[in-house]
Amino acid sequence: MRQQNANGKQAAGRWRLWNPLRRLLVHDNDSFMVTLAIGDGGNDIAMIQESHVGIGIAGQEGLQASRAADFSIGQFRFLQRLLLVHGRWSYVRVSLFVMGTFYKCMAFYLTQLIYQFYSGFSGTSLFESWTLSMYNTLFSILPIMVVGVFEQDLRPDTLLEYPELYRDMGPRNHLFTVPEFLRRVVVIGVLHSIITA
Repeated sequence: MRQQNANGKQAAGRWRLWNPLRRLLVHDNDSFMVTLAIGDGGNDIAMIQESHVGIGIAGQEGLQASRAADFSIGQFRFLQRLLLVHGRWSYVRVSLFVMGTFYKCMAFYLTQLIYQFYSGFSGTSLFESWTLSMYNTLFSILPIMVVGVFEQDLRPDTLLEYPELYRDMGPRNHLFTVPEFLRRVVVIGVLHSIITA
């Protein structure tokens, strides 16, 4: 009985190592950590450039760190607002934009594919040529502008008062996971293309 249990555990362990989807569906934050470097002088340049995200503070030691950084702030007191408010807003905007882009392409091209079944795969397009040009122009530029300018899910005062809201959204990857992507992009994109066609 004990030997059988040990073999079952070994088989389960091998399955976990072999299963390629396990890494996608089970999110482990330790393997997706991002480093943040904050510096205010010339001696911090290497650290800022080596990290994933670098913040340079323009101060008494000059502007070397600010020039080498991804983001630059004037004083240390602006760091809290940069991380808690703008960090969360950036995560929400990027997640919505990536999902919206995949949804747009899925709904558009699946509609074309469904139409090809009706037209006998003749190569004719469901849409006129000017519609395709406007699609690429409008639906690629407008969502970026609208989401980038207007998407602020919570007020800055609320985000500064409750810092755990940043932790729940960003590091825990609340908006952008594979199950969320499948539910909000793939399923809805397929349904909308079927309804449209």
